[in-house]
Amino acid sequence: MRCSNCNYSLWNQPAPADGSPRQCPECGTAYTIDRYAFAHAGVEFSCPKCSKVYYGTDGKGHLEPREFDCVGCGEHLTMERCTLQPAQGLSDAQAMRVEPLPWLTASGGLPLGAWWRTVAACISKPSMIAPRSEAIADVGPPIRFLGLTLGIVYAISTAVALLFVVLTLGLMVGAVPTGAATAPALTMILVTVINSLVSMAILVGGLALAAIAIPRFVAGENLSFRRMFSVLSFASASTVFYLVPICGGLIGPVVWIVMCSQAVAGAVPQGRASTAVVVTVACLLGAILLQCGAGFAANFLLV
Repeated sequence: MRCSNCNYSLWNQPAPADGSPRQCPECGTAYTIDRYAFAHAGVEFSCPKCSKVYYGTDGKGHLEPREFDCVGCGEHLTMERCTLQPAQGLSDAQAMRVEPLPWLTASGGLPLGAWWRTVAACISKPSMIAPRSEAIADVGPPIRFLGLTLGIVYAISTAVALLFVVLTLGLMVGAVPTGAATAPALTMILVTVINSLVSMAILVGGLALAAIAIPRFVAGENLSFRRMFSVLSFASASTVFYLVPICGGLIGPVVWIVMCSQAVAGAVPQGRASTAVVVTVACLLGAILLQCGAGFAANFLLV
């Protein structure tokens, strides 16, 4: 249960004694318990006076009835006055009723519809990628999603680059002999294809490096290479910004790093997000710099 504005954990936050609305202690954003949906009996609702515990059993995991007298101390309670925490043995994400990412519920064939819905979900709320992908048992689904995403992004960007080459060749014909124009055009095509393949490999390598490094620097339950790589793979839905006309090469890498950092921050323990974000930014920025260097080298050697 996190703040919708700053992603701060709202578990174990007592309701204001004067009856005023609840507020996030980090940013002051007002919230109510009613707006959250919990797993059936997945949350402990504690009496603020005697700490008697109750469990939510209605369709949203809320108390029923919403208002009653505490059987422990007789205090008149409403659900909004209770202090909440995940039921014993459940993680933050397990206590919440969270729909999995569309990609994880698709079946059969090439689910482009599920892919696009997943891209939209990840871009609109990167901090929810971790809880919405927590049920993944292996790295197969995120690897397939990452492969399809990068395949689409780089196929389109390469096609656009090749179109530019063809147009350039068309301009060269007539200005120089046809035979003289062929060799430079073929070289430009080769450089374009090599750049795309190398860029894909480097970006995937950056994700893998971050997924290895984060658990080493950030201690926490359920932090593993599989977990981090899954989160980063789905966060890489942001690479679609590489396709923005004219400026995609500039804003795409920035959006990719920002979204991956937000997704990782939502997956690590409270208070350790800053370390995880620094590690993520360092690994992904290094991958981008390496990608630029490889592109420059390919152009220098082959052109």
